This record gives sequence, C-alpha cells and structure tokens, in this order.
Amino acid sequence: MDVMPNTNDLRAYAREANSGQLVLDSEVAAECATACTNLLDALDIVKASFTAVNRDLPLGDFDCGKQLSTTMGAVANEFVAAIDQHVLAVKLIKDMVDGQVAALSDADIGIGATVAAAGANPGA
Repeated sequence: MDVMPNTNDLRAYAREANSGQLVLDSEVAAECATACTNLLDALDIVKASFTAVNRDLPLGDFDCGKQLSTTMGAVANEFVAAIDQHVLAVKLIKDMVDGQVAALSDADIGIGATVAAAGANPGA
C-alpha cells in the first residue's frame, strides 16, 4: 500500500500557493514551515543511520553471516528509498508553505508601509 501523496498534486498545490490561488492562515503557514524543517532534519538523521547500517554489517565470515548481511543491507536500502520519498513529499509541502509565508510577509510589509505613511501624513 502506497501512502505517499502524489507528488504531482503537491507540485500543483505549490503552484497555486505561489500564484496566490491557495491561501493559508499566516500562523498555520509559519508553523507548518517550521514542522517541515524539523521533519527534514529528523529524516536526514534517520537516513544516515540506515546508510551506516548498510555499510557496517560485520556478521561473520561464513555463508549464513554473509547472506544475513546481504538481506539486511537490502532491507536498509528499501528504508532509505522510502525515506527519500518522504523527503521529496515534505520538501514539496515546504515549498508550498514557504511561498505562502513569503507572500504573507510581503503583504504585511506593504500594509505596514501604508499605515506608517498614513500616520506620517495624517491629512493625506
């Protein structure tokens, strides 16, 4: 069973977010961006662990040990491939959310400048 989101859907959402068609609450967008960053950091650590396990399997210099080492290495490679899929999905989500955060920040700056200008020129 494949539980990964369709990357084409995630790319489409990112395009919608970057074009202003998809709008997130600013607080939700910022929290999601932070969560994505934290998850990517954690996935990097997990991937490094599985990669290290795949390289260092001293299970003995006999047939059974070599077979077990090969099997465990193959399983570790499958985990690394799954982690890579998750990393791609999270990066696509983060791209979408980062676009929202940037757009919201730009809007806040523009509103702030307008308010400041109105405060400096109350008769304008």
